[in-house]
Amino acid sequence: MTDSVRELQNHCDLTTRLEAANEEIEIKDRLKDEFINIAAHELRALAPTQYWVKQNFFDVRGWAWLSH
Repeated sequence: MTDSVRELQNHCDLTTRLEAANEEIEIKDRLKDEFINIAAHELRALAPTQYWVKQNFFDVRGWAWLSH
């Protein structure tokens, strides 16, 4: 094999590896986005519950039901 053929083969091998790595990064990026969206949704869903607990069980000194 001549040097130019080896160079071309090496270039093709590197291109293939880079394409595979890029595809893996894209998959992981989509999974990350999905995780963040789910986590954000769950945290938003907890906000009304936290507000209700604070309104019904806490006063300025701490636990309202313990201080009565």
